[in-house]
Parts: sequence; structure tokens; C-alpha cells
Amino acid sequence: MSRLRPDETPVVPVGAAPEQPYSLRRLAPVFAGLSMLLTVGSGSALATHDLRPPHEVQTGSFPQNISGWELTDSAAMWSIDAPGRTESISLTYHRNGHDMHVVIVDTLSPIAKLPESRLAPRDKNIWRERQIENEVCVATNCIALRHATWQRDKSQELRHVYYTYSIGKFTTNSKLALRAVHGWHRLTRSGDNPRLIGLVFENAAPDVDELTAVFQILQSAAKE
Repeated sequence: MSRLRPDETPVVPVGAAPEQPYSLRRLAPVFAGLSMLLTVGSGSALATHDLRPPHEVQTGSFPQNISGWELTDSAAMWSIDAPGRTESISLTYHRNGHDMHVVIVDTLSPIAKLPESRLAPRDKNIWRERQIENEVCVATNCIALRHATWQRDKSQELRHVYYTYSIGKFTTNSKLALRAVHGWHRLTRSGDNPRLIGLVFENAAPDVDELTAVFQILQSAAKE
């Protein structure tokens, strides 16, 4: 009689884990470090929900001319959204028969969210968002931009929206990166809150390098 041998344990092949996108891998150390700091850091810093003072009501700090774009309404004012704990201002610049609409949204509270809906077409027509992509510039001082394209229903009319997020001196087109840096600012009590700046154009827009220069000027003006 032959000896009975126990069945061998089947070997299950293990597939390699899918490779993470490069951008997420690059940010992983930042998130890991931030998580450690949030764990051992002061909880009281993150629990601070104080509202910061709102901006002045007039547009006085915004330039009348940006790269040939002339401000058309010098009486525009900041408006406060109390439930959303944000404030915003809308400006219109004009050049060579075209308009550039500027939307700036600042949070008044560290826990407030930036409403991207403020950048969507606000007239009574039906608009559909066609695509969102990242734009790359080649200028020396580049700013990462998001580019959303809207198309009016049953029409070829387009709206191009370019926007970016910022907090303090940090600017990004990534919500994930903004949240990470925002957590660090809250931990260190820097007093800086997130901001959204958007430029809206009808049908056509300047090249990305010119847009970058406009964003830098508006960012500096909004800090004053």
C-alpha cells in the first residue's frame, strides 16, 4: 500500500499592483509627512474656524489696465455668501471688441469650500460642459491652469474658462495638492485661506502665456 500524502497547498499567482500615476507618486511623501504632522501636531490649530475679515467693498486694488484689457466697471464690489462662508467679485475687462470676465472667490473660513459653480455660464441658456483639461505654458513664470469648455445647447457658441487655485504663495490646478497645502497652512496658523481665480472668454481666448501673466497680476492685486 502506498502512503497517503496531504494535498499540496495550491499556489495562487499574485498580480503586480497597478502602478500609480506619476503625479500621485510624486505627492505621496508630502501627504505622508502631512499626515504625521496632523497626528502629532496640535489639534487646536485645526479646530480653528474663525472667519477672517472680508475685503473692502470697492475694486480699488484692481488695475484699470491688464495687458491692454481695460476694466469696464470700476464700481464692482465684493459680495459675501454667508451660508457658504465665501466672498467673490466679478470684473469685466474689454480689448479689441472682446470681453474677459474675471471671477475671484475667497474663502472666509478655513473649512469653507471653493464653489467652482461660480465659473459656469450664469445666463438663462442651457450650457453643457464639453471637456476639462490642463494647460501648459512655456513662459518663465508659469502657472498651472485648468481649462473648461462649455457649449450652449443647440449652438456652436463656446465659453472658455481658465482657472487656478491658490493659498498664500502656492498656486496649483490640483484640488488634491490644494488640500494638502491647506492642511499645512492650518496646522501652522498662517492665516491664509484658499482662493479661486477664473477667466471666462466667449469663443476665443489669448494664448496660455498671456493668460499666465494676467493671473499673476490678479493674484497680486487680490492680496492687497
